Amino acid sequence: MNLFKKNNQKNKNQSKTIKRFLQISSNLLRSFLPSLFAILINYILLHYKAKSILTTYVYSISIINLLFVVANWGGKDFITKAIAKEPFAVKELTAKLFGSKLLISFLIIPIIFFLPTNLSVKLFIAVYLLLKICNPVYESLIVLRKKYNLTLLVDSLLYLALLITISIDGNVTNPTIFMVELLVLEAVRNAIYTYIFKSEISITLNIAKCVQVIKSSSIFFYISIAGFLCSKADLYIIGLQLGKHSMSTYFVITNLVAFCYIGYATINGTFVSGILRYNEKTFSKFNQLSLYSGGMFSIFSAILVYVISNYYYGLSVKFFFIVLVGLNVFGFTRVLIQMYNYTRSEKQYLVIPCLIISGLANVLLSYLLTPFLQQTGAFAANTISVYVSLFLLQIVYKKR
Repeated sequence: MNLFKKNNQKNKNQSKTIKRFLQISSNLLRSFLPSLFAILINYILLHYKAKSILTTYVYSISIINLLFVVANWGGKDFITKAIAKEPFAVKELTAKLFGSKLLISFLIIPIIFFLPTNLSVKLFIAVYLLLKICNPVYESLIVLRKKYNLTLLVDSLLYLALLITISIDGNVTNPTIFMVELLVLEAVRNAIYTYIFKSEISITLNIAKCVQVIKSSSIFFYISIAGFLCSKADLYIIGLQLGKHSMSTYFVITNLVAFCYIGYATINGTFVSGILRYNEKTFSKFNQLSLYSGGMFSIFSAILVYVISNYYYGLSVKFFFIVLVGLNVFGFTRVLIQMYNYTRSEKQYLVIPCLIISGLANVLLSYLLTPFLQQTGAFAANTISVYVSLFLLQIVYKKR
């Protein structure tokens, strides 16, 4: 009888382990999925569509991402934390979260119609932004309810449908058709997620409650806007100084670098709950180990970006740019570990000024270097700003 109980318990433990492994694997794949499909979509746009489609797409997405930083006030981190604290009041929380995002969006959407572009692009930006602001709430619910497998299937099928559609639609020159296809994808995803979480979703436009959410999530907004300046300011400087075509090719190449970022962050993120419980001695060993793993990963990333850019996309990327890619990714790996250290020590508030200074450095250096070194100058500015972040984070932590 005891042997039967032991075997039964062993089988249960094995079942839990397998289930946990599948959940982790699904979550990892979900993290990579948008970037993987972006690589495929960029290839189709570069090789089979007119340049006007790619440039319009990059311009629109760049504006959306810029406005999304504000519309997504607080972001996924705040939402996940809020829901984790009150798991039995999810419907009330989602109501306030959706309401606060809609309130901010309604305030910033009028700005879109003053952009120097045609009406169809303006409408696309406005509608896509409204659809996109729902994603962080859905993502938090996915984490809370561990719906990784289901949502991985949904997203995979939707992205696959988009790839097939843009490959066979016969559209070579019309950006509007491509933008409509993107809107349909996002609308269908929102509809499916709304159905999956229908019992936990509500919307309120109670101004007082919405403002309360906006106030309580302010610190997360400051971190996100600072991080956005650090990582994306150079792209916008490229657009302003070199034009939409240079901006679009720079967007394609730096998306590969972002893919490398996601890869390293996702691998470490799988073990983040354990990392954040490390004592000083254990974290020091982990930090040393990550120095070597980050170095190897950055070399691999530089090679990956070189191969995909030159042989897959057919873009001519200079050797110096690839060296910068390796340095940039390595700097990111070190910054990520420092961020873990701040979170582990409950010193997250000290990160904000470091990131703001780094972001401003990216803006200034991009503005100065881009006219002389073109895209390489912009990326050099981005890389320098990464090391400014790293330097400041190390100095501030030691002083506190």
